[in-house]
Amino acid sequence: MYVVIICSLLALFLAYKDSKGQIKYGLEIGFILITLLSALHYDYGNDYMHYLSMYRDVETTPFDIQSILVGDFFKDPGWVLLEYFFKPIGGFFSMVFCLSIYQNFVVYRIIKKYVERKWWVFSVFIYLFTPTLYLLSFSMLRQSFVVYTFLAVLPLIINKKWYIVLPILYLCSLVHGSAIVLLPFAFFGFIPTHNSKVICTFVALLLLLLWFSKDFLNSIFMSLISTSNFEESADYYANSIEITATYGLGFFLGLIPLLLSLYYLFKNEGGDKYERLIVLLAITGFILTPFAQIIPIASRLSIYFSIYQIVALPLVYNNIKNHTAQYLYLGLFVLVTIVGYYYFFTGDTYSIPYSSYHTIFEAL
Repeated sequence: MYVVIICSLLALFLAYKDSKGQIKYGLEIGFILITLLSALHYDYGNDYMHYLSMYRDVETTPFDIQSILVGDFFKDPGWVLLEYFFKPIGGFFSMVFCLSIYQNFVVYRIIKKYVERKWWVFSVFIYLFTPTLYLLSFSMLRQSFVVYTFLAVLPLIINKKWYIVLPILYLCSLVHGSAIVLLPFAFFGFIPTHNSKVICTFVALLLLLLWFSKDFLNSIFMSLISTSNFEESADYYANSIEITATYGLGFFLGLIPLLLSLYYLFKNEGGDKYERLIVLLAITGFILTPFAQIIPIASRLSIYFSIYQIVALPLVYNNIKNHTAQYLYLGLFVLVTIVGYYYFFTGDTYSIPYSSYHTIFEAL
């Protein structure tokens, strides 16, 4: 636990120094550090040993494409094929190593491409200290691969290259069944964002629908996605956050980024279309996350869109021109995030699996 916290703080410090021009390549060095931490981890996180056990079954079973595709090995054939791909080149450990490099490189490139230098530290903070992002990627290997692939196709979505994005997202659904809900977002770049008032009205109505139709919506979500055998830990907000009661202070503080995002869209009707699309993608996560305690499956789906906060929130908070208000809202966001981070490491669900960091060198 302390190894992860210290390395995360060091990476955050390096990003801060780099953003101020006080150190060269601080952002890069920080990402190398947290990438190595992720790439070399062993038996760290709730589901790691389950994945390792699954791989060992694959390792001892002759390759049979027909059995794989019909789900005899595992219900998501894409993951099994990925395991077979890495079998001759280092096996499970090399697969985790490569997936970790892929994930963190995607985040690094997106931050460099879309986030202003002065907001790098805020983006890195969101990525490292929002428990459902960097921390849960130690455990949720399958869904994390899909989450960061969905982030990687952002430039393609923005440029309306749906004919590339759609096949990629479909292949992702073969790795984790819940990714099937992402298919419509291949066409997200076609959304007319110039009429922000209509969008704000739509989101408000959607919030009311979520509030009053939680059982109906939950049944729809459950029928659309394939739940996994052992990734119940993905329901982080549903099971772990216990700041207050369901409708208490934590719930309403969690709505602040959503309200600020709507304000951003309302005030920037003639602004950059690409930036508005990014904020819209993040809003989907904002909508689902506060309702995770009410609609359990929302916590899993929200992760796909929460990753876009690393780009969207710097835009949203930078839009607040009153510096006092900006610092106040930033402080509240940081406070809520740190409280969630604390509960992640001390709650019943994750305290033991995330208590001691281990490396693959212990198993070699």
